[in-house]
Amino acid sequence: MPGVDLQDLSESTLWIVAGEGKIDKIKRYLEYGGPNNSKLDINSKDEFGYTPLHAAVSYSRLEAARWLLENGADVNITDDDGDTPLHSCESAAMAKMLVEEFNADPLAKNDEGKMPIDNAYEEDFEEVVEYLKEYCKDFNPAPKEPSNDELLDVILSELERARDKIQNGESLSDTDDDDDDDDDNDN
Repeated sequence: MPGVDLQDLSESTLWIVAGEGKIDKIKRYLEYGGPNNSKLDINSKDEFGYTPLHAAVSYSRLEAARWLLENGADVNITDDDGDTPLHSCESAAMAKMLVEEFNADPLAKNDEGKMPIDNAYEEDFEEVVEYLKEYCKDFNPAPKEPSNDELLDVILSELERARDKIQNGESLSDTDDDDDDDDDNDN
């Protein structure tokens, strides 16, 4: 094919250009990226089981994902961890397109038993969580463990409070709750 370095074509580079959202390159890689410049399957997987659709979805390349789906990509295909493309979704617009236009399964569970909404919650993709709640009525996640940064902030805040008390001549054992005395026990 003129203008294409065929030595660089491979399934993994197909994944890269899909993640970049370059539809023209995706087309060329699918046409000439296989062994001996043969066609590649649109659902070709890299060494981790990712497909071009996983890549386009995980990098929020809406038009590339749409093109792949319109040309035969499997919306519910899984990678080596059992994740569908919806498990990698970072935007509500992408999630909506996958579910409403291409029938992605919002209840699909990966090898860890997690649904796409669980992954979105863990990754703080709040708009995706809000969208997927419509399909996952029983979603009631456990509170998140505080991050190391959040814990450090609490510790530093308490240290500053202790320093201020010491500088003001206050005892560190003083509490803010002086109303804890039980007035009903006047024996």
